[in-house]
Amino acid sequence: VEQAAETHVVGFAASGPADEQALAPEEPPERLGGDVAAITELLVEPRWGRRGHGSRLLAASVDAWRNDGFTTAVAWAYEADTATRSFLTSAGWAPDGAARALDVDDLLVPQIRLHVSLVE
Repeated sequence: VEQAAETHVVGFAASGPADEQALAPEEPPERLGGDVAAITELLVEPRWGRRGHGSRLLAASVDAWRNDGFTTAVAWAYEADTATRSFLTSAGWAPDGAARALDVDDLLVPQIRLHVSLVE
């Protein structure tokens, strides 16, 4: 959780060990290694955007994953969400070729997975 000086919550990050939801359909878990973290959500309230809060939340998540012994992290982004994809790639994340589609009210919404090594 990132807070502004006035102690307002301006954003949050949620993550945990990667499970079958973080893997691509029919992908063997060993493809990524055994110690994989998954970021499930990283949001900053729009009026607090472009002030570094997202970068600090992501950096704090990476530090926590490293401290917990994870060696890789993954995140799913909507294929059309260029803002999220640009944010993650600017922080060193890269698409790894995995893709899936979420069924949202009978509409398939494509996503791509990005990953980053946590090994220093």
